[in-house]
Amino acid sequence: MKEKETLKLYNSITNVNNQFIEEAQAKTKKKKSGWLRWGAMAACLCLAAVGAVVLSQQNNLTPDIDLDYEEPTMPEPFDLSNPSGGDWLRDYTEEYVLRFENLTSDILELVPRNDFTAWLKKHDEEKIASEERISPLTVLAFVMEFDISKEQLLSVIAEDNDPSWTITREDVDVIYSGDMELINKTFINEYSVLHNNKIYTPEWFYEHTTAEYIELGFTDDEVSYVMEKMKDLPFTAEAKKAIEDKYRKFQASISEVSP
Repeated sequence: MKEKETLKLYNSITNVNNQFIEEAQAKTKKKKSGWLRWGAMAACLCLAAVGAVVLSQQNNLTPDIDLDYEEPTMPEPFDLSNPSGGDWLRDYTEEYVLRFENLTSDILELVPRNDFTAWLKKHDEEKIASEERISPLTVLAFVMEFDISKEQLLSVIAEDNDPSWTITREDVDVIYSGDMELINKTFINEYSVLHNNKIYTPEWFYEHTTAEYIELGFTDDEVSYVMEKMKDLPFTAEAKKAIEDKYRKFQASISEVSP
């Protein structure tokens, strides 16, 4: 009796009608395929949303443009066979006004002549060896090199010094202020611009590309100031046209990268 009951229970478990099995499998497949279909659709929508966000962010970034496109070729700036009068070459090349670089005989007497000569020679060798522009020999460089005190320097600065030629006693206060931004603003050559506490001369603007202007973050006001000052310099006709073309190129470039 016990064996019969066990057999009956086994048959009831295993002998399921095939139709019931097929129907159950069909329902399971339908449910599964529906989940997959909606899941796939949700994934696509998610990807589309992410793509839209990324694309939106890319559109807000500075676009990649060919800043070297139609970059004007810069000819020799001056006709040196026909020299002009004035200090125009200094205006073109120098970062600072004359008085800041004018180491007068009175100032030089503060150190032994041999020491100064050795310093000057070292500076000239560095200029020859370096591909980059070397900072000029200024009064500030001099007092730092030879550890000249403020009192020592003041002792050789006359009250009535001509500020167009030599530093004044007020200039000495600036030199010893330790404020490089103030020093640059006080002694910058009027033909140059001070950008991020570094001085850029007309020569720099002439020799570098508009792409470099943009890379360094120059504003239109800064560039236009130098370009306007360049009109005072005796450039050749070809150089003047190249300067105008370069400025137009710069303006076009910054209009393209503006948001």
